[in-house]
Amino acid sequence: MPTKLIKNASVTVTMNEQREELVDADILLRGGVIEQIAQDIDVQVDQVIDASGCVVTPGLVNTHHHLYQSLTKAVPEGQDA
Repeated sequence: MPTKLIKNASVTVTMNEQREELVDADILLRGGVIEQIAQDIDVQVDQVIDASGCVVTPGLVNTHHHLYQSLTKAVPEGQDA
């Protein structure tokens, strides 16, 4: 099962009931599922992703993020449409 380790996320938003925000946390994923969130996880993995300077929101996939506006911002007819 493929493993990934997201290292050194500046902020990890847990989305738990307490809405905790973890600083400098690592996230271990095994088979696409979060297995562990902690500081300084030290295990052998298939891929390491450096998230220094990033905010990580596990499980959240933002598929729109104003894509339409980005595509039309240089087209006068698309502005303010």
